[in-house]
Amino acid sequence: MFSLLLLLTCGCGREEPIHQYTVEKPRKANEATGLAGGADAKAWFFKLNGPADAVGDRVMQFAELIRSVTLQSGEPVFDLPPGWERQSGNAMRYATLVIPDTDPALEVAVSSLPYAAEMGDQYELANLNRWRGQLGLDALQGADWRTQAEDHKELLEFPSQEGRILLVHLVGETKDFGNTRMLAAMFLPTSSKGTSAAPPAMSDIPVRTAPAPFQYTLPEGWEVASGNSVRLASFKATTDDGVVDVSVTRFPGGGGMLDNINRWRGQVKLEPIDEAELEKSMSPIDVGGIASQLAEIVGLEQSILVVTVPEGESKWFFKAQGPAKAIAAQRAAFLSLMESVTFEAKAAE
Repeated sequence: MFSLLLLLTCGCGREEPIHQYTVEKPRKANEATGLAGGADAKAWFFKLNGPADAVGDRVMQFAELIRSVTLQSGEPVFDLPPGWERQSGNAMRYATLVIPDTDPALEVAVSSLPYAAEMGDQYELANLNRWRGQLGLDALQGADWRTQAEDHKELLEFPSQEGRILLVHLVGETKDFGNTRMLAAMFLPTSSKGTSAAPPAMSDIPVRTAPAPFQYTLPEGWEVASGNSVRLASFKATTDDGVVDVSVTRFPGGGGMLDNINRWRGQVKLEPIDEAELEKSMSPIDVGGIASQLAEIVGLEQSILVVTVPEGESKWFFKAQGPAKAIAAQRAAFLSLMESVTFEAKAAE
C-alpha cells in the first residue's frame, strides 16, 4: 500500500505540470511562512485514519489534497476533493475535512505544532512514534529509525517548494476500527537541523529513469518522456493541436471507479455523474489478457482517456490527457499502445 504514497511525491494524483511560484513582494518579519526557520516556525500535519479498506479507497483523493497544499502567511491553503466538506477547527485542530458517504465517517485532521529545530530528526521520530502508538505499534528506536521506517514502507520524504514533506503510511489495530490504516503528511521546514538552507529546486528532484515495469510498443511518432517518482512511465505525442501527455501509475486500492471518473471529469471542467451514468461512461478493453476498462472523458477544451487495469489489490492507470482535438487525433494510437502492453516478466538477456 505504501507505493500509493509515491503519487504524492512532487505532487500526487493529478498529472499536471509542476509550477514554480514567485513571491512578488517580501514578507514582513512577523509574517512567518509556517515552514521558515526561527522561533515561530510551525510544522503542519494532515492525518486520515479509519478502517483499513475504507481509507485505502480514499488514497487518491488524499493524494490530491496533499499535492494541493501551499503555505500562505503561515497557514495551509489547499483544494478540497469533490464532495469533501471543510469544517471549523477547535483548540486541537486547524480544520476538519469531512469525507462524504463514508460509514463510519472518515475525516482528515489538519493541525500544527511548534517546530523544534533543535531536536533535529528526533522531532520527526517523535511524531511518527506518536502515530504508531495510536495504532498499537511499537515505537521505533535507534539511530537507524528512518531506515527501519523506509524499509517497512512507512515513511517517504521529498522536498516541496516551501520545505519538506514527510509522508506516513501505517497499518495497525485500534479499538474504534479494528484493522486500521493511517495516511498522514508532515509539512516541515527545509532542514531538520534548523539550518536556513533553501529547499532544492523542483528541477533538482530526480525524475524516473528506470525502464517501465511492463512491455509495450511505442506508437509511431510518440516519445518516451521524463517522468517523476509518481509515474512508472511517461510518454508524449506532439500534434498540431498540442501535446498529449500519457502517464502510467499504479496504486494500491486505487479508489472507487465513480470517484475516479468524477475526479477526471473535474479536471476537464465537466460535471460529476452518478452511479446510474457510470456504466455508460465505461467500455471493456483487454490489456495483456486482463479484463480492463476504458473511460473517454471529452471536454470542450481538454479531454482524457484512461484505461484502468486491475492487478490484485492494486490498479494500473494509463492516462492520456491533452487538448480535445489532440486527444481525438491520438485516440487510435493510445489504443494501439494498450493493445501492446503486457505485464509478463522480461526474459533474461
